[in-house]
Amino acid sequence: MRIQLLYFGRVAEVAAVSEEYMELMPDSTLDHLNQQLQTRHPGLKTLQYHFAVNETMAKHTIRLKENDCVALLPPFAGG
Repeated sequence: MRIQLLYFGRVAEVAAVSEEYMELMPDSTLDHLNQQLQTRHPGLKTLQYHFAVNETMAKHTIRLKENDCVALLPPFAGG
């Protein structure tokens, strides 16, 4: 299955990319994706970041679907 990845802030700087597409096995979780991303972009191992799937903050256990849009977001504050 194919997903879109969007990188923001420091995460984009370290990955040296702001957007890319990735092929994953069906029923992959965010945790599985994260492992692949840290292999592809080793600098991510040193960063803290959050995931949003289709513009909703998501936990690592969520299962991804074809054409999902996954954003990697740096830590942020606010209320």
